[in-house]
Amino acid sequence: MTSRSLLSAREKLSPVVCLAFFLVVSSLSFGQQLTGTLSGTTRDTTGAVVANAKVTMVNQLSGDIRTTVSNSSGYFSITAIQPGTYTVTVEAAGFKQWKQGGIAFAQGDNPQFRKLPCRLGK
Repeated sequence: MTSRSLLSAREKLSPVVCLAFFLVVSSLSFGQQLTGTLSGTTRDTTGAVVANAKVTMVNQLSGDIRTTVSNSSGYFSITAIQPGTYTVTVEAAGFKQWKQGGIAFAQGDNPQFRKLPCRLGK
């Protein structure tokens, strides 16, 4: 093999190696989740689900507000939550408001509130 054909082979191989390297490195970065999800179920003190409860998250630093409503099974989910510290509030007709501050979210956190308590009263 001449030096000219060796150089030609390297020139052809070089872009392929670069592309393969880029694909491997970029695929690793897709596994990192930048935001989190808060999900759970709203229930009363007897354990019965509370449908149509309004769940609100407020970022304590930026003031960003995220809101959802629990479904007929009491389940709710708020997605794409940026890292930060939040206050979570749950409100439902006929129930007292539940409020919890200082809930910290790190990158990729996905906590589940198995039972967000709703107590009768105003």
